Amino acid sequence: MLFVKFLKGLVIMKNKLSGWAVATMILYPGLDCHGLEAVGETGTVSFELVTDQSFRNGQGESNYNQKLFSIPGLNELVFRRTDSVVNLLWTWDERAEVDGKFHDIVVDFTDLPGPESYFLQFTWDSAKGLSEAYFNGQPLRIPGARFDPWWVGKETGEIEIGTGRLQVKNLQLRSSYTNPAEAFAAVPEEFRGRHSSLIGFPEPPQPLDVSGRRGEILYESMMDTPGTVEGWVAEGPLDKRFEDGALQMRSVDFSGNTVLWCPEEFPESFVAEWEFKPLSHYGLAIIFFAAKGENGEDIFDPALPSRDGEFRHYIRGAITSYHVSYFANVENFQMGRIDSNLRKNNQFYRVGGGPVAIAPGTEGWQHIRLVKDGNRIQLFANGQISVDWTDDDPERYGPPHGGGNIGFRQMSPTVGAYRNFRVWALETPSSSRGD
Repeated sequence: MLFVKFLKGLVIMKNKLSGWAVATMILYPGLDCHGLEAVGETGTVSFELVTDQSFRNGQGESNYNQKLFSIPGLNELVFRRTDSVVNLLWTWDERAEVDGKFHDIVVDFTDLPGPESYFLQFTWDSAKGLSEAYFNGQPLRIPGARFDPWWVGKETGEIEIGTGRLQVKNLQLRSSYTNPAEAFAAVPEEFRGRHSSLIGFPEPPQPLDVSGRRGEILYESMMDTPGTVEGWVAEGPLDKRFEDGALQMRSVDFSGNTVLWCPEEFPESFVAEWEFKPLSHYGLAIIFFAAKGENGEDIFDPALPSRDGEFRHYIRGAITSYHVSYFANVENFQMGRIDSNLRKNNQFYRVGGGPVAIAPGTEGWQHIRLVKDGNRIQLFANGQISVDWTDDDPERYGPPHGGGNIGFRQMSPTVGAYRNFRVWALETPSSSRGD
């Protein structure tokens, strides 16, 4: 027996015996849904996302939210644009929570150009702990990232399509999980590999050559004994330990987020290097730099509001800075992240990014270099460039930040080890000085 159900202009014809459904759009003929199968414990949604204009963040950008579609009782996909983010939020029904952990997917963009079309796939196998996504055939999680299995208590072939300025076309709903090879093979030829820069894979940048421009060393700490970090300022429930010639940072009882600030204020151009070793599989490690009070104050000015490690004090509070997330594998938010984000605070603008600097599962010491050459920023891991961005659009992001403090931040339950922190002045090239 077939029945017909109207869902915001979408007609679903479902065969109760076979479990599959066929859909057509009567109010929006460009949608072209077809081949809808019942999904539940496993499933795949693929579609074309069509923008009628460019969406971007920055000063003056207004909020815009649009539900692209939902599978009732299972999950939904929402597009969101604010002044600080442009992203897609794939969220599961609250019953998909396991021990306080969710299996959601957040796809962050700096821009989403338009008019343009993109091909997206979301696929899952809850019994195996898999929840993955692909953008023009490129994975949005590091392959092999797995959650704890979770329970999906419903099977359905229905889907509700939202309305707004973005359009969903050629939507397919399949009952099976799609592996990476199958996902890439299913991408139409005209979409494969396009716009990879939007998800953190820009054209390889030219690394700044600082070999002949390093000036005097401004600060040095081996970070191997309490005396070598004397005067550093901890914010949040930080547990500091010194083992094997390095500082180990963790949250007390894994109960909060922490920041450890170097007390020195650095100029607008510098080269900073340190070694980092992840001691936990899950976590988030960030470097703050060029940090100042929003009115130019020292960040330790007692007149500024107090800070306790919680992110809001740093990204929307009374201090400004840049930050890069160079190790990112957040168990209940963005596990297996493929990119390192560069953000500009205190508006939390996502201004740049690149391939994740330190991937989950990495072992041993990793050498990090951060270069701030005036308004040009580059971050390297083991000699490979991860982030490259120039802060040269004040109408969009405000004036570039100059000098300020450097701080190490960890999100609970991260455990990380640090050693050999050094900062050098970066001299202006002779051609720029007119020598």
